[in-house]
Amino acid sequence: MLLGWNRVSTLTAMPTHNELSQLASQADQFGYDQLWVDGLTIDKIGDLPLGKSVRIGTDLCTNPVKSPRQIGELIRAGQEALGNRLMVGLTTGGTKDERAAFERMETLLWQDPRRILPSDLPLSPPLPCVMARPAMKSAPDMRRTAYQGFQALSPAWQTPDQLARHWAEIVGGATHAARRACPSNWHLNRLIYVSENSRDIAAYLDLAKSYLAAVTPSCNAGPLSELVIAGSSDYVAMRISQLRRRIGPFGTLHNTDPGLDLEKSAIQMDRLSSNVMPSFLIERPCQTSKVLEKT
Repeated sequence: MLLGWNRVSTLTAMPTHNELSQLASQADQFGYDQLWVDGLTIDKIGDLPLGKSVRIGTDLCTNPVKSPRQIGELIRAGQEALGNRLMVGLTTGGTKDERAAFERMETLLWQDPRRILPSDLPLSPPLPCVMARPAMKSAPDMRRTAYQGFQALSPAWQTPDQLARHWAEIVGGATHAARRACPSNWHLNRLIYVSENSRDIAAYLDLAKSYLAAVTPSCNAGPLSELVIAGSSDYVAMRISQLRRRIGPFGTLHNTDPGLDLEKSAIQMDRLSSNVMPSFLIERPCQTSKVLEKT
């Protein structure tokens, strides 16, 4: 299983450039595959420390460009700055801008295998990794995401019962496009806190509850016990294993950081990576294939 760290700015200000650099260094130091920071635009990632392997994610909607060709030029610049480690985030629905960004990326990458690639396609390999999540109030659109060849993100506010439908949708979309459904391309966002200190856990649960209330003000986000995994490293590993057996073989686990200070985030990055993840095998991303394989 691969690890990602998702720093959100719902309750706190977006990190400064120095804080972003420290987050990137921490994620690389502790062996994380990806770092996502809310509000981070492609033009701000060029001088972040590259490290050895961590990939940097940016939501397409946060970047102030309109046409597919402008987006292509911006992504090429980001890929070059990050040594081809750029990841692009999308939402399948929601606001008008979010829907438009998803459709522009479909046009830009032209992933539909039944189409003929245009000669002036703005992007050429190596293409960025593109990850999409369903809009907050809509039904999960994992099938469309997998059909287009994008990676799929299941959000932190959905319950295990809701998440249990995602893998079947991913398999259906990939199969329809004659691709293999790869577990490493299914990303799951959770709120995770590793500690044996009951007071620290209680403080984190309050923070997580405030975050969920802020991002889902008119939605039923489900019981906190189903959305947050907090406790000792053994307990966290057990809960992740149980969740995987219950919903399906997600291959990349993202910990949502609702606003920890950098010292605490470094401790949590280390504990999750060093004390919890050794219980799980590392699964490297699959290569996208036009040939249908058994899943």
